[in-house]
Amino acid sequence: MSDDEKIEYIVKRGHELAHLVRAATTVAELKTIIPEVDKYYDFIDEFMNDSEDENGVPSEESNDVAFLLYYAIEEKQRQIEYFPDEIGAADSEIDNFEDYLDDKEWLKYRRF
Repeated sequence: MSDDEKIEYIVKRGHELAHLVRAATTVAELKTIIPEVDKYYDFIDEFMNDSEDENGVPSEESNDVAFLLYYAIEEKQRQIEYFPDEIGAADSEIDNFEDYLDDKEWLKYRRF
């Protein structure tokens, strides 16, 4: 798979996962998405080639795409648990993830 194909996959799969998070209505549904997000994280981490710096310390920027998705899931979970009547309350975090994904700023952190 070429780098361009990997980038396309990251964007496409990110939107698919965001759709699943947005559509979830229970915490149990969100928990079923986590293993897929973990695989997505691993794919991005490998592509970015930056899981650790030269001292073995994980880079905070290396996988902020997946971090934002995890954060959106956490916010959605809080919304479901504490504000179940406020449908869409967590959508702004999902939107933030998708906007960041689309603008591809995350590529500037890639180590070649």
